[in-house]
Amino acid sequence: MDRGRIVLSAVAEIERENIRVQTMEGRIQKAREGKWNGGFAPYDYQLIDCKLQINEEETEAIRVIFDQYVHTDIGANGVAKYLEKYRIIQDRLFMSDYDRYLLELEEKAKK
Repeated sequence: MDRGRIVLSAVAEIERENIRVQTMEGRIQKAREGKWNGGFAPYDYQLIDCKLQINEEETEAIRVIFDQYVHTDIGANGVAKYLEKYRIIQDRLFMSDYDRYLLELEEKAKK
């Protein structure tokens, strides 16, 4: 390897580290300000001005999920089926794997 490549490699490594440090400092500052650091808001929350706010419309679903999971032995898929059966949440995120698979097959058949 020639000297030019070695120098260029070293400069690139230093720049990469500077970018990493600046990114982390930005995330830390955002967290100090109470702001969300990115991605979708978790279920039961919504983003308003880069801050997480409780979504009151979804709060009851979270209570049901917790209650069913803690006080029954139906497991995660059972909770998903319960939510669907009682139309508490109608979202693929909460469907059982088998139900999600059937829905995907149905959608493929429509195409």
